[in-house]
Amino acid sequence: MSHRVTRRTALVLLVLAFVAAFTVAANAGDSPATKPAATRSAPLAEESGKAADLSLTAAETVPPLRDPIKPKPKPTPKHKPKPRVTPAPVMTAPTATPTPAWTPTPTATPQYVAPAPRYVPPRRTATPKPAPTAPPEPSGDFDSSGDTP
Repeated sequence: MSHRVTRRTALVLLVLAFVAAFTVAANAGDSPATKPAATRSAPLAEESGKAADLSLTAAETVPPLRDPIKPKPKPTPKHKPKPRVTPAPVMTAPTATPTPAWTPTPTATPQYVAPAPRYVPPRRTATPKPAPTAPPEPSGDFDSSGDTP
């Protein structure tokens, strides 16, 4: 078993710690000590005699910009020519022309013709195997004794 704390476990522990902290804070605030009556503290600055007018009508006009950016006019769309629709060629049904009635031509009665003979390859005969021969003698250039000079 790994002794490392996974992300999921750390997240659960963090959530439980926050829940416990909020619970303690909520329970501690249930029975507060007696609070003194609210007293008005001395103002930090002296109050002016005239109240400030905060309406929009009292605002001054704003000076114009030094280099205003003028909006460019939108280009007018060019008219695209509509494609001309050419009518499809009209297909007319062909007129039927009378054809002469078909009459079979008399032919001779076919006679039986024997099929051509099939090719049959000749039989294979077993060839006698040659008798094993003795290994050839080594030539003089090759030393087969195994000793190296």
